[in-house]
Amino acid sequence: MRADPMDVVAREPRVALAGVEDALRGGPVPAALLAAPLAVVGDALRLGLELPRAIRKWMEKLSVPELREVLSALAAEIVAWSLPEVGAGDVADDAGLAFVVRRRDQVESVACAVRRVVLPRSTSLAERVELAALEAVLRGIDGRLGALLSRPAVVRLLGARAALGPAWADGFAERGGDSGEPEGTTTASAAAWAEAVRSGAPCDEAVTAYAQSGALARYVEGFAAEDADFAVELAASIDGLIEAREDVGLVARRWRKRCTTLPAARDPLRLAEIPALSLAASTTVESPVARRAIRLGPLAPVDAEARLLLTPREVSVQVFEGRDGAVQSVQLGASVAHRPAAGAPWVVTIAVPEDAVSLRVAGEGDIEFVETLSFGPEDSSR
Repeated sequence: MRADPMDVVAREPRVALAGVEDALRGGPVPAALLAAPLAVVGDALRLGLELPRAIRKWMEKLSVPELREVLSALAAEIVAWSLPEVGAGDVADDAGLAFVVRRRDQVESVACAVRRVVLPRSTSLAERVELAALEAVLRGIDGRLGALLSRPAVVRLLGARAALGPAWADGFAERGGDSGEPEGTTTASAAAWAEAVRSGAPCDEAVTAYAQSGALARYVEGFAAEDADFAVELAASIDGLIEAREDVGLVARRWRKRCTTLPAARDPLRLAEIPALSLAASTTVESPVARRAIRLGPLAPVDAEARLLLTPREVSVQVFEGRDGAVQSVQLGASVAHRPAAGAPWVVTIAVPEDAVSLRVAGEGDIEFVETLSFGPEDSSR
């Protein structure tokens, strides 16, 4: 019996997570050493793995000064990296370049983990400003790496880490001949990953990660396109999560809307989650406002993620820019968000609409995310 592909890919990150969890039992991690456990957490997040409760609690307690020290140290390290000169000849086997590529991907995981730490913190922008500074340095090093390597070359140099999906290299040219392999062939790691994907259906953990955060979308949706039985199971899983009022991202909701294999009992793009407005007992005074937060996840092709904040009277969407910071505008219905301060999310708020409204997020050039959403009152029977 073949191993589940998700288990094969996730085995090492799971072991590393367990090691971090054990280390945390020994006491707080010094700020100077935080990059290592954060890189492990970021690896897990990029694979869509569930974080142990102890690690989530630890992340919630990380302070602004600790995060600032980690991010500043990484930015200083990146500036010191040495790269070959453009046009210096064949660099595919340069040991120093291979180290930089692997280290660059580890820093991506640290940044991913820090984003998860600061995402729920709506009161302080200090962490986001420091993160924006690191990401600016990363854009600079990526420009230099992109002049030296194609994306296939990056995949080859990453080895097993290529399974995490180096999105930071997506813009690198697909040049033939500079990856160290014959033009027109795939790298060994890419071929192995493709074979693993074909070897079995996504496990329950992969399906949940896909539904909640859009993780492994190409893998999960690709398998569903080839296997009608799995498509039915995937649709039913998404329906069940929506029914249970679990977070289901727009990636999965949009796929469910397109899926005709299993008829949907509810419109997956209708969010029946508007909290009821309650009054204090024996008075006409409104009780403290109930609020429901829903993570919408990635907004591909724009490099951004979103979440909704719903109250009895208002719908707010928060859009968090990705590494490239390329969001140009955010619109919900007829309302347009103001450009935020550096590191802050885009926010637009409207009164709870009676009819469907369009969420439109524009990136650079002609890149745009557009989807129509509708809202309804929370179903108290669920």
